[in-house]
Amino acid sequence: MADIYKSSEEEQQTILGGIDLDIFKYDVRVFFISLYRRLPFLMLVPVSVMALTVAYIYSQPKKWKATCILFKSVQEESAKENELSTLRKPLSAEVIKEMVRSKSNMRAVTKNLKLAMTVEGLYGATEVTVGEKNKNMINVTAVTDNPRTSSDIANELSRVFLDNYEKMMNRAVQKRYDYFAHQKIVVLDRIQKLEDEKEAYLEKHHVNEKDLELAKDLKDLAELNDKILKTEGRQKALEIQVREYKEKIKKLDPEVKLSYEITTVNDTELVLKKNELAALRQRFTDINPKVKKVIAEVAAMEKKIEAEKQTKRPPGKIIYGTNTQLTNLEEQIFKAETEIKSLQFELERYAQEKPKLVAKLDELAKTSDDYSEIKRKITLSHELLKKIDIGVTEMGLALSSNVSDLRIFEQAEPPVYPATDKRRKKLLFGFVIAALLGVICAVMAEVVDLTVKSRFDIEHVMHITPLGSLPRINEVRLKKFYSAVQIVFGKIFKADIDSHRKNVLIAFGDVGGETGKTFFIKKCIDVFGPMNKKILYISSCSELASGLVKYKVNDYIYNEQEIDVELAEENNDHLYFLLDNYSYIVPMKPTQIEKFLGCFKDYDFIFWELFDFRKNEPLFVTICSVADSTVLMAKFKKTKKLAMLKCVKHLKEHQVENIGGIVNSVEKRYFARGI
Repeated sequence: MADIYKSSEEEQQTILGGIDLDIFKYDVRVFFISLYRRLPFLMLVPVSVMALTVAYIYSQPKKWKATCILFKSVQEESAKENELSTLRKPLSAEVIKEMVRSKSNMRAVTKNLKLAMTVEGLYGATEVTVGEKNKNMINVTAVTDNPRTSSDIANELSRVFLDNYEKMMNRAVQKRYDYFAHQKIVVLDRIQKLEDEKEAYLEKHHVNEKDLELAKDLKDLAELNDKILKTEGRQKALEIQVREYKEKIKKLDPEVKLSYEITTVNDTELVLKKNELAALRQRFTDINPKVKKVIAEVAAMEKKIEAEKQTKRPPGKIIYGTNTQLTNLEEQIFKAETEIKSLQFELERYAQEKPKLVAKLDELAKTSDDYSEIKRKITLSHELLKKIDIGVTEMGLALSSNVSDLRIFEQAEPPVYPATDKRRKKLLFGFVIAALLGVICAVMAEVVDLTVKSRFDIEHVMHITPLGSLPRINEVRLKKFYSAVQIVFGKIFKADIDSHRKNVLIAFGDVGGETGKTFFIKKCIDVFGPMNKKILYISSCSELASGLVKYKVNDYIYNEQEIDVELAEENNDHLYFLLDNYSYIVPMKPTQIEKFLGCFKDYDFIFWELFDFRKNEPLFVTICSVADSTVLMAKFKKTKKLAMLKCVKHLKEHQVENIGGIVNSVEKRYFARGI
């Protein structure tokens, strides 16, 4: 048979717990078509869940939301915060937000309003947020089943918090004022000590403050050294240049030839001949003998002059003049020597300045670093003192006014409309969950459906040759159905038909039964009809009518009796193999089958319709091992992948080659997509 039936020799299978993981491979096209078919189910689940969600949400009492807004009047100064202790920083809006719903405040609100809820319940019914654009706005929000209760809770919680906050802040302000006043004394004392240390240092080293301020500018010494190095380098380069120019001058002559002329008598004669030729051409054409003669003479004369030019001739006139290269070199030497004198003058000036700078630097460098460190500490202390003065002033004003930096900016009022944001979120959340649930259910339904659905399963799950698929005959036109049959037929028989082989055994089997293999075999016999091919059809059955018992082949195979070939022709080339008790008890040998089939040498093909693989696995494998090729029929969405995969593996373990698979009874929408 053709090689198209041979499965890949490199197939790899992964076994986990006795289950071949290949059964979980899916054809993407089949997967999405199946999901599309389950679209009503996908829509039914979200709609049902949404209906339940809507019913639940609207059965709940309406929520009323009221907000009281607090305003924080003091701006936070980040610069001052960096210098002060963490305990002395102004409270930020985020800290205040966490302080509003303290347990003591919540208990006071439930007591004042006589609310029938616990502290935890009140905590869940309230919320404190900071304004997104303005961090000084703090929103105290309450959500309850009653609009008046919502506004009362928001206002009462704000009032209770402000009372406690004012008391706390006044106590904190006094502590901050004392802290700032103490720190001011400490910093002033530190500044005085640093000033005394600075004066003692200057007196010890016998220098004044002005000289030390100038010491930092003595870096000019480094710049002076750099100038000296650059000047010396330039001077050496010019001296080398002057020496090279003088060497070149020695090799040059004072005067050189400027131009010379070389003339011959033939040049004048050539000009006269060309003038004569021009005069003749005005009177005659180039065909005229006189013109031809003069042209020849001009050509000969030009050739002669050219030959004379190739030979060296003494010039008739020579002009001498001053060598310009010599003059240019002398000019360059003059410029370089002039620049060298200028550089020598600069070096002398630098040499006089350098000892002065070095001496001054030696005297002041020793004291400059220590003095700068003392002065830096004094400057930092003065800056810290300014910030402390600001804190002292602010805390003094706060103590004199005895007010906090928080006040109610806008009281909460009973809301006119109920809050709907959470309801919308719940509806949206319910819809998303319902949609995901529907998709998960549809996907799971497809995943757990481990049946054969396409040629993809035949090739990538069973690892056998996909021979094609057949649609349901009652869902498509007969032309389309028979076209599919022709395609499958060609893949099975083309190679054997072309080779004109005889007595070719094709075994048709399945797993689970009712796959339509009998119908397909008959269609193949119909296709062979016009081709003058002789077909022997052997059916496997569990029971046999009394009138057909004589066409049973069991005795001819097991007992090796000789069969009359005309017996098959008598029953329209159709014989029967009975799957009786004897076939289960006594194993059939491949040689017995080969001997039996050898009696039908006049037949081109022998179709043996096998029984369900699960009924008698050894007998099934024995017949397939003798067959030239084995065709396994799988019914669309009926044949189990695991059972068929077990059959294929069993056949391969017994060296059964040339196994092909057909997907039968494919639904129209799947078949139209090439499944």
